[in-house]
Amino acid sequence: MTEVLQHLLGVIPGDIAGNIVAVVTAIVTICTLIVRFWKMPEPTSKGYKLWKLLHVLASFKTPTTIKVENKNGQKID
Repeated sequence: MTEVLQHLLGVIPGDIAGNIVAVVTAIVTICTLIVRFWKMPEPTSKGYKLWKLLHVLASFKTPTTIKVENKNGQKID
C-alpha cells in the first residue's frame, strides 16, 4: 500500500500532492475530534450510521463493541 501511495505521489506534482495530504490530514483530525467528544449512539438510532462513518474516517478501522468488566470479573454490555 505504501509503495502505491509513493508512486501516486511521485506522479502528481508536488504542490497538488501537498494540498491533497493537507486536506486528508484536516479531515482525519476533524473526524477524530468529533468521535472523541460524541458518545457512541445506540445502534438503532438515526445518528449511528453517521457516527460509524466518522469513526472509520478517524481511525481507519470499524468500531467494535467495548465490553467492560466489573470488580467480580463479570462482563457488562
